[in-house]
Amino acid sequence: MSLSLSLPRYGRSLLFLGLIAWGRMGAYADTLPSPFFSRHPACAKAVRAESTSFIRQFAKDDPRTQIIFSGPQAASVAKSLADDITMHRDFKMRQGEEKVVLLTLEQAEKAAEEPKFNDNTRIFVLATKELKGGLAPTLQRLCPVDLSQLTAGNGAAASRNLNPRAGHLAFSMAVVAPDAERLQTMMGLFSQPYTDYKGMLTPITDKFATYRLAIFSAEADRDSVEKWGRVDAKNIWPKYEWYPLSAFATLTPEQREDRQFVFFLNRADRTQVAPEPAQALLKDQRLNETTSVVTRGIGPNGLPCIVFSSPSPTLLRRRSAQYDRIDAVPANPALDEAADLRSLNRSVLLVHGAGLKLTPDDAASIRSQTIQMMRDRLKLPIEELGGQFDALQKEIVFQDPAAATETAQRIREKSGVRYVWLLQVTDYAGKTIYAPSQKLTTAPPPPYVMAHPEDKEPVEPTLDIGSGRGKQAQYEKDKAAWQPLHDAWKNRKLAYERYGETQYPCTWEYKIEKQSLATVKGVLRLIDMDHPNTPLWEKACVGRRAENSEFTSRTVQVRGTKNQPPPLPVPPNEATCSVGLLQQAGIAAGSAAVFSLSGSALLSDGKPGAPQFQVQERDRPVVPSGAASISKVAYVDENGVTLKIDPNAGIQKGLWIDIPLSVIDIPDPDNPGKLLSHKIVEKVVLRVVSVRDNVAECVPVSEKEKAKLSRVKLGMAVGDAYSSPESK
Repeated sequence: MSLSLSLPRYGRSLLFLGLIAWGRMGAYADTLPSPFFSRHPACAKAVRAESTSFIRQFAKDDPRTQIIFSGPQAASVAKSLADDITMHRDFKMRQGEEKVVLLTLEQAEKAAEEPKFNDNTRIFVLATKELKGGLAPTLQRLCPVDLSQLTAGNGAAASRNLNPRAGHLAFSMAVVAPDAERLQTMMGLFSQPYTDYKGMLTPITDKFATYRLAIFSAEADRDSVEKWGRVDAKNIWPKYEWYPLSAFATLTPEQREDRQFVFFLNRADRTQVAPEPAQALLKDQRLNETTSVVTRGIGPNGLPCIVFSSPSPTLLRRRSAQYDRIDAVPANPALDEAADLRSLNRSVLLVHGAGLKLTPDDAASIRSQTIQMMRDRLKLPIEELGGQFDALQKEIVFQDPAAATETAQRIREKSGVRYVWLLQVTDYAGKTIYAPSQKLTTAPPPPYVMAHPEDKEPVEPTLDIGSGRGKQAQYEKDKAAWQPLHDAWKNRKLAYERYGETQYPCTWEYKIEKQSLATVKGVLRLIDMDHPNTPLWEKACVGRRAENSEFTSRTVQVRGTKNQPPPLPVPPNEATCSVGLLQQAGIAAGSAAVFSLSGSALLSDGKPGAPQFQVQERDRPVVPSGAASISKVAYVDENGVTLKIDPNAGIQKGLWIDIPLSVIDIPDPDNPGKLLSHKIVEKVVLRVVSVRDNVAECVPVSEKEKAKLSRVKLGMAVGDAYSSPESK
């Protein structure tokens, strides 16, 4: 619900006081901004002081008030408002005509025909649920809130000065909300006491959003999504309610009418049934087994409706954290495909970083901590293989990626472990800077008049304008006597100040702070040793850690506030930092890699019985079995592909060549765990336009193939060249 408030000069304070009252009623108490009073001292003063209220001030200024209400829901709120006005003591002292009148919409429309209608203060109390047809044209022109600008579930409060003439004030006000409950809470705008009333001659406008969010999920996912959508902002006061998915069918029409729905669907739970609004938003989405989608639309009540759907609880948590509030959800559906790693069973982790300062001990520390995170957070089966493996790990630290893969292949041969995680550290560096600072810790000497209050400054004589000669002579005599006394006082003051500048004891504190920063960058890859040249998953990661400490300090005492001791010698900055800090940054890089993995891979979460890789279609290239040599993608853009080729591969200008995009592994039924062949499901077809040395330039053979270039990645292998599709 959006509140657009047009109140007088001091109405802003009043507005927030009303929202405080709202919070006291229990609706939104836990969402009020705590730093508000520090920014608005007038409000704090208003809370402390007992004065008058905004609506009672109407009765004091001009007691003729007409309260116009929309129907039965608004009637009780209007009656309470009338009672609040008539409680004012100044009002009770007045005699004559009836001062407060309650009017239905029909009665108000008839009263508007009277010529003196604008001489009364009008207060519209409107529940939009009761205004199915809106206001009559006559009342709509008189109402300060334009109801046509309010969407379903929204509301507003506004005021208008009708007769801005001295001695004659009348106002038109409107409080609009969806229902009686929110109308009543908004009346806190007018019933709270405040001070320093200045009238309503200067309107202002403030906007606020209040909405009710109904969040639905399985009980198992409640902890990770229950607080979704919470916003810490001074102009937003939402109300949140969590429900199990099954509870949607039990909501009453009134409960459904003004709530924005958010559904979290974990498709790993086959027993889950999506409520109807979620099904309606997902019906046009093509969801693969590995697809996560976040989509928004309009629910059956005309309010925004959001659906999160993911194939695992881990991916569901990551998507809910990525799009963590209503305005973060994109207008168009956001789909993400996860790498299917559910059948990952035995695996090991290796850390390497050729040409860097990374040592075997550093690698061992990073490896052990990263393994623990992969086990604890993702339930991945990472193994330890004993002393022989430790020796291979020390060997792999100083190898490049190709040599590291070869070492991993040796692990495959000796231990039978098929899957290897390779954390390639590409940057392992630190720096240290020394930052000097100095501070005078001694308080400055007090002014002379405070240090020597007994030595008063002699008062200079004065002479009134138009004084006679007698007073003039006395003035000159007094001035002559005053001058040496004042000069002496001034000299004593100057001597005191010179003493402070040159002799006053001062203490200086000198420090040099040592500031170290370690940065570790890398790439984590999952290698299938049956296809070592095509990683199943990879992601870059970065870890940083900082450390501040005092390098040295010194306290120096000098005489005089103008005398500052010489600075301490500052060591030169260094291109290094402590080993421990580098290791911490490396562990942080591993943590970042694990975090990326949790959001981009479909994992088994430690559950048995996951499907096998061999029967899963996935986006990764394979090297055709008949290829004599391997050519790879070296560069790709929207127009074509550059290949790194073997001169003996037979690739020539004019030939065609394929890059497999998606394949299915065909298992050998007689040898479990072995592959019989590969089936290419999707590919991009290119024509070779030039060849030089070991580089070939290729372009798509059609617009349809050109559209697939966005899926081509660096390092992808290509098949054999052929003269035409028919010859393949």
